[in-house]
Amino acid sequence: MARSASGFINRIDQTAKKLDDAISDVRKYVLNEQTLTNLSFTVATLRNASQDALVTVQNVNSVIKSNGVPIGIAVSNLVTFTEQLNSLCPIRKGILSTNEPQISATISNLQASTATLTNLLNGVQEGKGLAGVLFKDQASRIISQT
Repeated sequence: MARSASGFINRIDQTAKKLDDAISDVRKYVLNEQTLTNLSFTVATLRNASQDALVTVQNVNSVIKSNGVPIGIAVSNLVTFTEQLNSLCPIRKGILSTNEPQISATISNLQASTATLTNLLNGVQEGKGLAGVLFKDQASRIISQT
């Protein structure tokens, strides 16, 4: 029984040593002065940000309260405008449908023009054509002057 108790006491001593080492590590690495200073600074910064946010919310509430009537009128006007647009919907559809060929042609022309312009600009950047040669020559002069 004495051997058994001795082994038990040894295990308790080892466990106590491990626990003491763990607490030492926590004090050394987690609860050191630098970490606690950083934590304190973070808490202070969060408190300041929270106070600033509270002031901002109070200011927004003040603006809303003082401008309640104009905001209500603006919303009412928006609703009225939307209703008027919806009542014009058949007219809009008629205008679009009667001008559909011209609109399609215009869009096609824009697409073609964009492709042509892209090709021209790519050529200029590559130094092709008169504009490309001038551009490249001018860029060379600027680089050689610096």
